[in-house]
Amino acid sequence: MDHPSLLISAGSMLVAILSLTFSIRAWRETYRPLVTVRISSRAGGNLGVSLNILVENSGARPALDVQLTATDADVKAAMADDCPEQPIPRDAQRVFFSGIRIPVLANGRTTSNAFGWLGSSEPIWRAGASLPEAVRYRGMDRTRYVDHCALAWRMTPGSPRRSGKILPSSSGPSRRSL
Repeated sequence: MDHPSLLISAGSMLVAILSLTFSIRAWRETYRPLVTVRISSRAGGNLGVSLNILVENSGARPALDVQLTATDADVKAAMADDCPEQPIPRDAQRVFFSGIRIPVLANGRTTSNAFGWLGSSEPIWRAGASLPEAVRYRGMDRTRYVDHCALAWRMTPGSPRRSGKILPSSSGPSRRSL
């Protein structure tokens, strides 16, 4: 057997293995859960706008054990009252600190929870605030994912504080699998 054909065969084998590796990686990135979190408003009254936190799976596979976490300091920084002794609102405690997990969030599905309100009379959250949070979940293949993003809420430009709609925004999630 001559050496050039051996080298060509070995090179072909290497290209095939690399191609298979990249194909598997691309498949895993494409066919995975993709959980996003955003804040949504309900129709406002004359005193304020109630807020919901929405957890959505826009990926191609179900997400398991979805959990939202944030730090005490970050939640208090987003609150309307700047008093550090003020307790964290019950809605935020339930969402970020209770250890509750969403057992299964099917692809294309959304779940929500009350998340306080904005308004002119003792609002819970500060308009324009940003709240860094982490979303932890796993896929059906047991791969664990942690997405870091910032929840932000602000009034629409030119609208009165107490009756404006909330614009959902996010700093864009940074995704990483463990």
